[in-house]
Amino acid sequence: GRTLAAQVRNRVVGGDRSHTRARLGGGARHMRCEHYVRKIGQTVGEHDPPADRGHGHGIYTQNQTGVKTIKDNIIFANYSHGIQAYGSGIAYLNNFWVEGNTLSNNGDLSVSGAGRNLLIGGGRVAQNPTVTSNYLYRYYDGDQPSSDLDLGYDAGCSNPKVTNNYVADWAQFVNCTSGLAMTGNTFYGEVAGFSPSSFPNNIYLSQRPTGTVTFVR
Repeated sequence: GRTLAAQVRNRVVGGDRSHTRARLGGGARHMRCEHYVRKIGQTVGEHDPPADRGHGHGIYTQNQTGVKTIKDNIIFANYSHGIQAYGSGIAYLNNFWVEGNTLSNNGDLSVSGAGRNLLIGGGRVAQNPTVTSNYLYRYYDGDQPSSDLDLGYDAGCSNPKVTNNYVADWAQFVNCTSGLAMTGNTFYGEVAGFSPSSFPNNIYLSQRPTGTVTFVR
């Protein structure tokens, strides 16, 4: 098949003054090679129309064959989601490798409510997603999405691997415990869709942590 690649390097954009969009792989059901995305900044997006919801994700993607890698990005304060691997029942969500991303407060620019920092799932089962060494944060001010880390969404996922992530808000798994390997994560806030006792090799915090945690990529 064709060799397709998409890269944006060394870009971090903050605030609501930029209108940089990085939309990669939407509808890409026939991409047949690995895809690497590194150090993308912020997608601001818009309200269209204003009475609707916020539109604009940092990365919006699908994948049928091969591995699609989303790695070492800093994505924050979009009008909607940070990373959204989503589609209808005819879209493919296979073999995502999501690693080393820093995602915070996505959706906060929208007047209709916050968006998720990371979503993998849709109308078709997401196959073999790997989510490793990502850092998710949301400053809670009374407005938050239905979940900040969402694996599965509706149809669920199969054989997910979730390791060494730091998630400071609500994590929700929907039909994603089949073949789930999950170790080394820190969850602060509510978790849903799995039993912490079934995955004891993680840290589950009910109180706001103290001190400073440093992550080096």
